Amino acid sequence: MITHAPNRRGRGASLVCAALAAIVMGGVARDAAAQSVTAPELKAAFLFNFAKFAEWPADVISLNSSLVLCVAGDGAVADALDKTVRGHQIDGHSVV
Repeated sequence: MITHAPNRRGRGASLVCAALAAIVMGGVARDAAAQSVTAPELKAAFLFNFAKFAEWPADVISLNSSLVLCVAGDGAVADALDKTVRGHQIDGHSVV
């Protein structure tokens, strides 16, 4: 009976390939995470998305009315919110 020794070269090459793939994927993930979002932009996105998931009763806001999102005391967040909501609607209401 003939037996073969385990192919250590093949296993080593596989480990090297796996390690290289992990390094490359880590670089891709790091680059994706490097797309920085400022704190004001994140806060503005949160406010806009929160408004999308809120229920707005018809007797409180008519269909012709706009949703007015306000920020007090933080001009950077207010500017970011203005850019975030510009041209968007929530349940048929323009957002200002």
